[in-house]
Amino acid sequence: MTSIVKFTPLSGAKNDGPCCYLLEVDQFKLLLDCGWTEQFDLETIRRLKDYAPHIDAVLLSHPDLSHLGALPYAFAHLGLDCAVYATTPVSLMGQMFLFDAWKAQQLEKDFDLFTPDDIEAAFARVVDLKYQQNVQLLDRSTGAGTGITIEAHHAGHMIGGCLFRIWKDKSEQILYAVDYNHRRERHLSGSVLESLTRPYLLITDSQNAKYEQPKQKETVQGLLQQVQSALRNDGDVLIMTDTAGRVLELLQIFEDTWKKGLSVYKLVFLTACPDQVIEHARTNVEFMSKRIKERMEERNDQNPFDLSHVIRISTMADLQRIPGRKVVLTSQDGLSSGFGRELFIQWAGNEKNAVCFTSRPAPGTLGRKLVDVLWRKLPKTVLENLNVVHRQRIPLRGADLEAFLAEKRQKEKEEAEQAEALALEESALEEDAETMFGPDDDDDDDLAATALARHDIMAPQITKAGQEFFTKAKTFDMYPCVDRRPRWDDYGEIIRPEDYRVEDPREVEQRAMEAAAAEAAAAAAAASQRPEEVPTKCISREIRVQVRCKIWFSEFEGRSDGKSIKNILKQVKPRNLIVIHGDTESTEDLVDFCASDGTIAEALVDVNSPSVGERVDVTSERNIFQLKLTDSLVSSLKFSEVHGYSIAWVNGVVANPDDDAGADGDGAMDIVPAVLPDDAGPVAMEEDTPDIGIPMLTNPAKKDLAGHSAVFIGDVRLSNLKDVLAQNGIYSYFSGGALICEDTVAVRLGAPQKGQPVPVSLEGNVCETYYAVRDLLYEQFAIV
Repeated sequence: MTSIVKFTPLSGAKNDGPCCYLLEVDQFKLLLDCGWTEQFDLETIRRLKDYAPHIDAVLLSHPDLSHLGALPYAFAHLGLDCAVYATTPVSLMGQMFLFDAWKAQQLEKDFDLFTPDDIEAAFARVVDLKYQQNVQLLDRSTGAGTGITIEAHHAGHMIGGCLFRIWKDKSEQILYAVDYNHRRERHLSGSVLESLTRPYLLITDSQNAKYEQPKQKETVQGLLQQVQSALRNDGDVLIMTDTAGRVLELLQIFEDTWKKGLSVYKLVFLTACPDQVIEHARTNVEFMSKRIKERMEERNDQNPFDLSHVIRISTMADLQRIPGRKVVLTSQDGLSSGFGRELFIQWAGNEKNAVCFTSRPAPGTLGRKLVDVLWRKLPKTVLENLNVVHRQRIPLRGADLEAFLAEKRQKEKEEAEQAEALALEESALEEDAETMFGPDDDDDDDLAATALARHDIMAPQITKAGQEFFTKAKTFDMYPCVDRRPRWDDYGEIIRPEDYRVEDPREVEQRAMEAAAAEAAAAAAAASQRPEEVPTKCISREIRVQVRCKIWFSEFEGRSDGKSIKNILKQVKPRNLIVIHGDTESTEDLVDFCASDGTIAEALVDVNSPSVGERVDVTSERNIFQLKLTDSLVSSLKFSEVHGYSIAWVNGVVANPDDDAGADGDGAMDIVPAVLPDDAGPVAMEEDTPDIGIPMLTNPAKKDLAGHSAVFIGDVRLSNLKDVLAQNGIYSYFSGGALICEDTVAVRLGAPQKGQPVPVSLEGNVCETYYAVRDLLYEQFAIV
């Protein structure tokens, strides 16, 4: 690959953190995913702050927080300003994930890292993709093409989830594949990663490298048995899942089960936006599996996401009004915030209830602590007295409410005073403009608008001895009077009948009363439809929860396991491999497997597993160096076109980019680029290594300018040259491997040598034919 390729993990390397990676192809910077945790810890994305203003494009692979959670914050606060590329479901469902997370945070604290407006503004920058669609990336400053192309392919795992193929100028390809799933599911097909073979570079994850999944059928049966057992034991079941990704698979499973005789129990989908999630699923069936489409045909176009047994609610108050035993599917599986945390606190003390985790919660969360107890990483005594910080938003009362209302009244008063002052200032400016220029007598509409405005006149100026002439003038209100210019026609002056109409005072009063009544009714109707805003405050207290409910884990993450990952790598056979997004043990296990497996090792040139903040250079060509050309140097170049490329000979001096003298061609750096051997591995730069500015190539001094022999670029075929000669009226024929022209000039091709161009010789007498043939021969080359 002739481009310079560098890769830097900003988070999610040798740990289970969110996905966020910087891929540099020459000078173009691609951000691969922009994830965050459900706790929204700023330390997690601190490295993104330095790179965000320089990002040229963002690629989003999946719609969950782990892949796009930091996107609105980066646009609103970190200076990110570029196009975002994602499939339509990733864009739609990603907004649902973020809004649900924002709502969960708002229920417990004053969350101000981003707002719904920030979410909307960030996703307004999304360019929608379809699978296998080639999209050319553009330079964000000039809008010109960069030569870089991306292509999305089906990844499974979540609706709209994709793998990205990236290449530049038809060169070798880079493949970004994280969180893919090769298995077919009820609503999604398996990934197509195994068909994308022999990429130059594969960037993939190792999260499940040491994990072996049970059979899918056994997992579903186990989940349903546990749920039915808890319900028949007179208990409630809490299913911890996500907002708009894996929950779609679970909804399909439970909907089919409820149709078979469990409708006596309630099936509840509780998030901040359940209706929107289901609607987006209904309208994006094209991104789902063939099985879903076949079911639509079997049911006469009935959408599989017309979930008749699912109750969709968005508040805890709605849940309290649902009678009987219930199964509740809700989001925020880490139990850091939201409805799931609240329900866990309420239901954990009842041994008849049950809590099910369908994916591994993020490290450091309450959910992860409960799962670690299941996996015997923590003792069971943890569940006996579990200290939990209970955060709530409650309405203000008493002195707090009075203080809030007093502050609100004071703020409204100040805003009203500011508005009045602004109105007076604008009015004064309008009066000054009218006094200076006068009304426009030629436009009746402008005159009518002026008549409705407020008019002042200036007080007479009284100048006394010793008083300055330019004193501040006072203004007095005066009834406006506009002097209209009369207009005439063949019958005399044109009048306005309404100016001469005498209205009945009773009619005027009646109309005024009707208008006031209508306005009052409209205001009352609007007030009745708008819920009354109750001032609230956030409180938190530490409580002790005795976990007596049943807890279990059912694997519905929708990712390929370790055995499948390794088999897929054998089929893909990448030439270079970067392993990310997995703990240290999983990462090392996958790296060791690739190094020891004969099938992979035969094709693999190098494998890397960088840490967070470590930059890896995976450029294949080692004798490539980057230089910036000054404007004056570029303007002096003479380009020749060959095979669609512009080529020019450059004479210049390498200068320090920080050296002002170098920009003028007077100063230069005495540097010699280090040439690495062909078998050298990638160069890894530590996090604290500063970026070195790219050297500049400037105009050399006139005394240093030296000529050069002409360079002929291109290939010549004698058969093509013969056609060119014939078009120009020169007779030619082949004889003894040479092209004879007019029996006086011969064109011969020399013996080809490895790594050298084929020599061309022109033999014959010096005559007009010789020079004509030579000129036509030169035209077949680009000469620099």
